[in-house]
Amino acid sequence: MTKTQYQLDKEARYRTEGFTIMDEERPAIGKRVEAIRVFQPRGLGGVILGTEYKIVPIIRTSEHHYTDTLNKDTDLVYSAFEGWRELQTYADEPDGQERPPTVFDPLQLPEAVHAAAVEMLRLIGEADTSANLDHHHARADSFVLGLDTGRCVSDEVAGKMWLYFERAKATRLAHLKDQQPI
Repeated sequence: MTKTQYQLDKEARYRTEGFTIMDEERPAIGKRVEAIRVFQPRGLGGVILGTEYKIVPIIRTSEHHYTDTLNKDTDLVYSAFEGWRELQTYADEPDGQERPPTVFDPLQLPEAVHAAAVEMLRLIGEADTSANLDHHHARADSFVLGLDTGRCVSDEVAGKMWLYFERAKATRLAHLKDQQPI
């Protein structure tokens, strides 16, 4: 099959972001990677209503099947994905070790979303005034609202993220109140 210039340009852009094109090589069976998933909601008669591309964690479960672990979709075929890459690691970790575990790990968020959530949680935990705490919590709240509204995460995952940020705010607020002179 001959690819159009648009497809070639898109693949070149994916390569610059560290992705391997699915047509060229597939991930090892059983290995968790990030992939660009193609979402095409369909209307009456199977008409494609639009196309969205999202980075999701996947596992190749067999020779011809993949599981999107974020959306809990199983038995997907390779054509549901444009490309894949290794899960991202932190550059400051020695020898490219994987990042340390966090409260967000069970949610299986895409690495970029996970990193942003961890950073927001850190900022909430380090707030030095209640005004800063409110500011950082509002940012985290807006972040989750955007993920939920854009259907980047399920309602269940969004609810758990909100809960983690609420708990962090309550913990930090209690700490700040303990440090206030009476």
